[in-house]
Amino acid sequence: QALLLAVQTLGVNAERVREAERVRSEAERERDDLLEALLGALPADAQRQEVFVRAAARGKDAVVRRLLRAEGVLVDAEASAEFELDRETALTAAAKHGEAGCVKLLLAAGADAERRGRFSRTPLICAAECGSVACVEQLLEAGAAVGTHLNNNGETAHKDGLHSAETGNLMTCSLRAFCLISLMLMPHLAGCLDIETDSSEFEPFILDGVHDPGQMVSHQGQVFLAASAVETWMFDDSSNSWKFLADFLYEEAPSWDFQDDEGEALQNYWAPSTIVAPWDDEQLLMYHSAVSADENTGVSRIGFATSSGDLNNLSWTPSTDFVVESTNAEGQDPESRQADPFAIDPSVFFDSNTNEMWLLYGSHTSGIYLVELDPTSGYVLGESGGTRITADDHRATMVASRAAGEPNNIEAAYIYHGPEFYYLFTNWDVCCNGIDSTYNIRVGRSTAIEGPYFDDQGLHLNEGGGRLFIDADGETLDDERFHGPGHAGVFEDEDGTLFLSHHFYDGALGKDSSGSLAIWGLDFENGWPVIDRTIRFGQ
Repeated sequence: QALLLAVQTLGVNAERVREAERVRSEAERERDDLLEALLGALPADAQRQEVFVRAAARGKDAVVRRLLRAEGVLVDAEASAEFELDRETALTAAAKHGEAGCVKLLLAAGADAERRGRFSRTPLICAAECGSVACVEQLLEAGAAVGTHLNNNGETAHKDGLHSAETGNLMTCSLRAFCLISLMLMPHLAGCLDIETDSSEFEPFILDGVHDPGQMVSHQGQVFLAASAVETWMFDDSSNSWKFLADFLYEEAPSWDFQDDEGEALQNYWAPSTIVAPWDDEQLLMYHSAVSADENTGVSRIGFATSSGDLNNLSWTPSTDFVVESTNAEGQDPESRQADPFAIDPSVFFDSNTNEMWLLYGSHTSGIYLVELDPTSGYVLGESGGTRITADDHRATMVASRAAGEPNNIEAAYIYHGPEFYYLFTNWDVCCNGIDSTYNIRVGRSTAIEGPYFDDQGLHLNEGGGRLFIDADGETLDDERFHGPGHAGVFEDEDGTLFLSHHFYDGALGKDSSGSLAIWGLDFENGWPVIDRTIRFGQ
């Protein structure tokens, strides 16, 4: 009887397995049919190549596998210059985002492990900078040359693994990979061997392809990051790498977005800032600007979105109305200090001690302004949305501006509340010119969030004050790799360790640099922020 019962049980289980396999096969056939239909709708081989590269960057193994068989798709070809991943190959895109499954699939399909992508980077250096040990191991097993130079000029790196002996701004793949992996393993090796390590040489964690980052925020046990326009990432502690999540925000644009001549939303979203929602710690609250068709008019709006779902698959719901806007309604010169504060570069701050919530924003025009928000709605306190803020509005406080008589080149403001002071970080001068950008980060402090803020010389930040924190050319960092730093943010991990994030243009890439994220250790000396090289993000 027991034997008969066992046989019957095995038969039932086998039938369940066959049914599961049938369902899976049907789902795979439906997916393949859908892929065939989508491929047939693409009018040009170039677009198929772009979908191929995008799929590799997102880790879509099934799509990559099918596209490898598609006409016009070449495993080592680059995406076109018009595409967001321009000049990337599928392999460099997958390696850059730590997609080990796609890397393995592409290598098996004959992808060249040495074929360079954007900025002349090999897949190995992309994987190393991403921090993906799995991708690095696969590439090395496929024959990726450890001694390959970073660029095509045959220049070699200095023995410190960071600068060329001749130019001081080039890295080799081999040393960069070695340095990154060594930095990850060094604490464990030191513990095993009972040796002391000199952590004063730690370099920042760098993520390429990031511009206008908001502050990092902890959510669902991970670290979340959003940047223009709008892209999102999460940091995975288990792999010590950033994972790209999405390059879009809404399935349907907000009703308050600007529209083009055909009535379509512009979706010209910039520079997000994210916190955990005060009303629900399971939600993220992201503020961002929506800029009009001509940014030079100074016309823009700031609204917000709330998240739902798992961090790996977030969906975002826009606010029903915008929070603040700059209209330039009187036809003023948009560069005038009497014009509305330009509604871009939002930075949202919630003080859990006082239950107060604030929006910091502004660019050029009349300077940087602080507006109190309702922590239950996200809108301006006492308003229900759709608020225009003027330069002399009683609901807003100007907290920083350049000195009278000079261009008011100030923006990208951020507030951090330390043990004793509120610190106001701003950017001076001009962004977005690659390594020729003159952006530099300034800081002032105050005992109250609304100010007044002063620098270390006692100069009021409303009158041109601002202590130089990171200069435009890397001199304060003693590293000319870092040009035009901007959009500072401070992150505190669960152990209370502080980190500073900002974007910069990479001198190692020369004119090709389009923006990267740097994350440094942060400390305070004599009441002012300083870079702390004894700690490294992700360790």
